[in-house]
Amino acid sequence: MPADYDLVVLGGTLEGRLAAITAVSYGARVALVEPPGLFEQRQQKRYLLQALQQLGEGHQRQGVVQWFQQGFQQGFQQSATALPRVETNWDWQAILEWSAIASKTQNPSLSPAAMNVSGIDVVMERPERLSRQMVVTTATRTLKARGILAAFGTVP
Repeated sequence: MPADYDLVVLGGTLEGRLAAITAVSYGARVALVEPPGLFEQRQQKRYLLQALQQLGEGHQRQGVVQWFQQGFQQGFQQSATALPRVETNWDWQAILEWSAIASKTQNPSLSPAAMNVSGIDVVMERPERLSRQMVVTTATRTLKARGILAAFGTVP
């Protein structure tokens, strides 16, 4: 049975897209099959978690600075006091919007358009069937391959 592709990557993850790009750089004929929007959703989650981590670290640093300032003012008489509570006025809508923008703009080489230009056949559909004969079926396509890589990540 002749194969249309050397590799079909089933994904929706950063690792799946990087695997497809790597395989093409070695001269393989590659198709990437992923549900529409899944990669962007995962990237937005990644950037949201990164933003929250940075905000939390800044919040903690602010508390430490206040603790030291209070200690110098009081002569460190209460050395065992807890860190003071720091008020937060985070704009959650802005944080969500930033993570959405970051997920779409941070890695333009990972966009479906850029991947198509590099020679990867990007199929934005959910894989419906995988056979032992190395055939992946979606709603509109049947892809024959010499190898299949499942790069789904840790989220079902």
